[in-house]
Amino acid sequence: MDQYTETDFYEILKSIERTTDMLEKLAHDKLQVRVLKQENLVDRFLANDPLAREAPCSIMRESYLYSAKHNLITSHNFAIIYPELLPGTLEDEIYLKGRGIGEVIRTYEMQSKRMLIQYGFRDPHTLSDILYQDASLSFPINGLGAVPFKEYTIQFPGFSSYGIKILEYFNPRVLELGAKAAQPQ
Repeated sequence: MDQYTETDFYEILKSIERTTDMLEKLAHDKLQVRVLKQENLVDRFLANDPLAREAPCSIMRESYLYSAKHNLITSHNFAIIYPELLPGTLEDEIYLKGRGIGEVIRTYEMQSKRMLIQYGFRDPHTLSDILYQDASLSFPINGLGAVPFKEYTIQFPGFSSYGIKILEYFNPRVLELGAKAAQPQ
C-alpha cells in the first residue's frame, strides 16, 4: 500500500469538526458504529486522572466506524467518557444504547467544543489505546508505513470540563473511497 502523508490527511487530522461527518462525506455512505468493548474504569486509571474528582464514574469505550457500502472499517476509536460531564441525552444514547458519539451529537444538534490534543502518524507495530496500553486495530495494518491518528476532547455547554476524550486511528484506505467516488461511472 502506498505511504500516505500528513498532507493527504490534513483535513481529517487537523479538523475540530465532527470526524464522523467528514468520513461519511469521503465514503458517500452513512457509517455504522460497532462497539467492541465498553467498561467502567477503576482505580488503576482514576488515580492519575485529573477529572476523577469531577467525574469518578468514567467509562472506556472501544469502537469502530464501518461503511457497509464499501465493506470497509474507516476508523478505530478509543474513548474515555465522563457521564457526569455529558448532557443526559448523550449519555443515554452512547452509553446505554451503544450509538455513535458523532451520530448522536448530529441527530440532536448538540452544541459542543472540540479541542485537538495531538495528531500525526504512528508506527503500526507500536499502537496504544487511550490509556497508553498496547492496542490492535480492527482494520488491517500489514503494509502500512504508518497509521494516521488524532486525539481530541469534546466539551458541552454548561460543563466545567470535557466529557469525552477520543483517540481515533484512521484506515488509510478511506482516502481511496474519495478517489473512487470522484471517478465517473
